[in-house]
Amino acid sequence: MIDVKQQLIKVKQDPGLSHGEKSLAESLLDRIEDLENGETRHWTEVARFALIVEIQNQVVGKQAAAKIFSFLKRHSAGDRFKSDSS
Repeated sequence: MIDVKQQLIKVKQDPGLSHGEKSLAESLLDRIEDLENGETRHWTEVARFALIVEIQNQVVGKQAAAKIFSFLKRHSAGDRFKSDSS
């Protein structure tokens, strides 16, 4: 896992990569740290992480991924709490 984390840190620091790629690397690093600390996540976060892996493996296309991300965002725990407090 340390090798993966080091590679993600290199991606975050690479000036030649896009903001999206750096953001993805940061999200993956955060998730790895959460897993290492034993923190549990809402099912949408787990699904989002799995989707990122599938995108990297080129199993899911960009258009489909955008639609799935939109669905996950609408159903995430954070968004639900925001709408409940309004």
